[in-house]
Amino acid sequence: MLSPEEVLKEHPFFKGISDQHLEFLVSVARPLRIESNHFLFRQGSSADCFLVLHKGDMAIELHVGAQGARIIQTVNAGEVVGWSWLYPPHRWMYDGRALNTVDCLCLDGESVRKRMEEDHEFGYEVLRRFGEVIVEALNRTRLQLLDVYGTGD
Repeated sequence: MLSPEEVLKEHPFFKGISDQHLEFLVSVARPLRIESNHFLFRQGSSADCFLVLHKGDMAIELHVGAQGARIIQTVNAGEVVGWSWLYPPHRWMYDGRALNTVDCLCLDGESVRKRMEEDHEFGYEVLRRFGEVIVEALNRTRLQLLDVYGTGD
């Protein structure tokens, strides 16, 4: 298994980040392995971290009344998951379930938020990068709403 430093250095989300910022992020990262069909987080639970996937895939699910859980997004290795840790009330809005074995890093949200307040250059870097993640999620949602894939359902 790769070390947290190796994972973050190789991960696309952190490309170009300063060595100083990377060193801090490594210090607040802990490795997680989640087996297939287990949950990484549940809707309403405390969002105390964000996840950096480096192996495996996960489903972001939303419970829709009698229909049960619906997959609204699939996240793959090389992506990050979660921005609920950034904004109060710091609760997950969805469930995250491993589709296969997932190896990831969990970066402590409280520590990152504190550092963002103390070091505005770091805060800008984090928010800029998460802004891109949020925009991508919104674009995916638009495509789903437009039924671009033409399923006709």
